[in-house]
Amino acid sequence: MGTLGRILISALVILLLGFFGAGVFVMTREPPLPPIDRELPLGENLQRCHDAADRTFKIHCYDGLMAAYLANREPTDALAAFNQAMAEKPVVRRDCHQIAHALGRATMEKLGNPELVFDLDRSLDSCGGGFFHGAIEKLFRPDDGLNSETHIDLAEFRAKLPTLCAAAERVGERPSCIHGAAHGAMHLLRDIPAALDTCNLLAGSEDRFGCHTGVFMEYILSGQAGDDNPTSPHYPCDSLIEPYRNPCYYVHSFRLSELNFDGHRI
Repeated sequence: MGTLGRILISALVILLLGFFGAGVFVMTREPPLPPIDRELPLGENLQRCHDAADRTFKIHCYDGLMAAYLANREPTDALAAFNQAMAEKPVVRRDCHQIAHALGRATMEKLGNPELVFDLDRSLDSCGGGFFHGAIEKLFRPDDGLNSETHIDLAEFRAKLPTLCAAAERVGERPSCIHGAAHGAMHLLRDIPAALDTCNLLAGSEDRFGCHTGVFMEYILSGQAGDDNPTSPHYPCDSLIEPYRNPCYYVHSFRLSELNFDGHRI
């Protein structure tokens, strides 16, 4: 092949690479987010995200919207706006689990403390628990924003819990972090033995006690204890042995006081 032929072939290869490379670029780049109008109610902006054709992009849009909405608002304001959007927008109700995930992630990002998140209104356990699922995802996966399709499982809890609250220790928030993470374990696993066994991976006795109280508090506050045994006000504490009986009653004594049990009966 002559020199001219080689030049022509090289030029053709370069041209084709440029053409297909541009095509790949066009096909893989993310579309721009719909404009967020801060003057509109949250529901209107959620509608814009919902109408996006691609599911992954839609979740990305929810995340960006909730982060922007919480930038200058308190989580309670965002939660109220979300509930209003649920009442007004059928598309928000249909996709409420994914939207609640995004709100949970943004709330954890803003508050930075899982115990504060779980201190919020328990009615947030709607939409399949999406709010708390998203908050726990952000706690366990701080650098990964799009995890709505994959919930935290037992293996991931066990792998990450022992070192999860190391950063919180530097600011004196380790007990609160561990307690809140245990709420998350019980909320997602719905399994007391599995959640308590995960707590036992922690080295210190104070850490384990705080983790155990978080498991029992979530079990009781979520109503699961009453569902599992509606007849015994002491359940599940009266069915346990140490080291679980003490942290269980540490939490459950507040509930028994509300039922007018005196100190002797507790």
